[in-house]
Amino acid sequence: MNTEPLIKVRGLEIAFPGSAPSLRSLNFDLFSGECLGLVGESGSGKSLTAWALMGLLPPQAARKGSVQFQKDGETIELCDQSDAQWRSFRKKEVAMVFQEPMSALNPLIRCGKQVKEGLDGCSREDVLKSFEDVLLPEPERIYRSFPHELSGGQRQRIVIAMALLRQAQILIADEPTTALDATVQREILDLLRALQKKFGFGLLFISHDLDVVRTLCDRLLVLRKGKTMESGDCAEVFDHPSSEYTRSLIKSSPAHYPNAHRLPGPKELAVNDWTPKPRLTAVPGEEVVELKDIRYRYPGTKKEVLSSVDLQLRANETYGLVGESGSGKSTLGRIVCGLIQDYSGAFSFQGHSVQWTQETRSKIQMVFQDPFSSLNPRLKVGAAIAEPMIYHGLVRNAAESQPLVAELLEQVGLQRESADRYPFEFSGGQRQRIVLARALASKPKLIVCDESVASLDVQIQAQVLNLLRDLQEHHGFSCLFISHDLAVIRFITDRIGVLEKGVIVEEGGTQKVLDQPEHVYTRQLVQAVYG
Repeated sequence: MNTEPLIKVRGLEIAFPGSAPSLRSLNFDLFSGECLGLVGESGSGKSLTAWALMGLLPPQAARKGSVQFQKDGETIELCDQSDAQWRSFRKKEVAMVFQEPMSALNPLIRCGKQVKEGLDGCSREDVLKSFEDVLLPEPERIYRSFPHELSGGQRQRIVIAMALLRQAQILIADEPTTALDATVQREILDLLRALQKKFGFGLLFISHDLDVVRTLCDRLLVLRKGKTMESGDCAEVFDHPSSEYTRSLIKSSPAHYPNAHRLPGPKELAVNDWTPKPRLTAVPGEEVVELKDIRYRYPGTKKEVLSSVDLQLRANETYGLVGESGSGKSTLGRIVCGLIQDYSGAFSFQGHSVQWTQETRSKIQMVFQDPFSSLNPRLKVGAAIAEPMIYHGLVRNAAESQPLVAELLEQVGLQRESADRYPFEFSGGQRQRIVLARALASKPKLIVCDESVASLDVQIQAQVLNLLRDLQEHHGFSCLFISHDLAVIRFITDRIGVLEKGVIVEEGGTQKVLDQPEHVYTRQLVQAVYG
């Protein structure tokens, strides 16, 4: 590691009109060849720090302090840069991998062309090689594809390939592995290490996944409400945290409580010797869903996304679906929800061949990964929750729905007054609670959760998982839970199916499958997480 840092941040403060500073007196260094981890809850200032280093702060942001960049022995004060100088800096010196790949990619431009954009002298062969480097299957097909034709994990790897082709001195990665399954996540982390060793760039790695941070990072900076709570050697901070907040972050992870019935909340985290209650085994009821020989291929293609899938799900049961990106998890979830109907095979719901009537749709609901994009930004929260009640005839009008909306908001831990606010006025965790309330509005028998806690920080994730368990016990619905996070799957599910290339290769009780995996692919997934 060089003795002079690439980036030196001193006293950085960022504030917006009418509110307290979002970042307060932030100090850190980033060296060539090192990985600095940045962790903290939603709203702690992690992404804001990245925007400051990229010159992407909104015009209304008031900034104080110093951000210095070292190049060839020269010190450049980035806070004094003009717009043209910032553009040159972003083109030559720094690259960023954003959290949400679908928002970072132009939906109207093929992926190969997007990667070439803005890179002087970049050839088709260079792009294809970068796709191979980030382990994308069928690079030629990916090159010709539009973003919507790829899975979330594949889109994320496109964005990573785009950033790595820049060969910048600084790479900022904002939650770059959120949408990736365990094996691909491990491969991407290994790739980042290898590329960092080869090119010597400094890596600022922002994540809520503490296990990933511990695996990858050399040093760690912990933020809370814009303040530095702790910093130092990564292993030292994890093994001997000096801040109570850091200890609470570490203790919130479901990986620490594989057999607990609930994850610790704020009160439990304050108790040093808190011991979780053992998990209560759900008593499955009658069969809710039965899938037999389900097959599906995208229109105009010959390759099957799903091949002869069989699955049974009973009342009060949570069934976990795991597998790598592109394995067909989300496609199967969409079939169960009726969003895809041109499949072959038999689908029974509550003992009868499924007919997508209005009544059936009211009994099967879905919670998507990104709560913000699944809520209408122009619709107040109360109206969004009331909408399915009115549509499915559970109430006659909006006025009649108000007490039911208030009750649902309280059940998901929000105040009744939240009904009069818009989605942008809530945090990510609160929006996920709103989406759960909306899913419950039609009194469903089955809820499909597709990566519904993947984008949440560890403490909010724990709250949502506890909430999902409480709601399931109260309302008695079944749950198809799709996730790449095995720690979350272990905590929340009763049984799991392991999906590889459109085929369920292993199925059984969650604890047994994860503790004693029989199929080689399941063993690879478990090995990638637990070593």
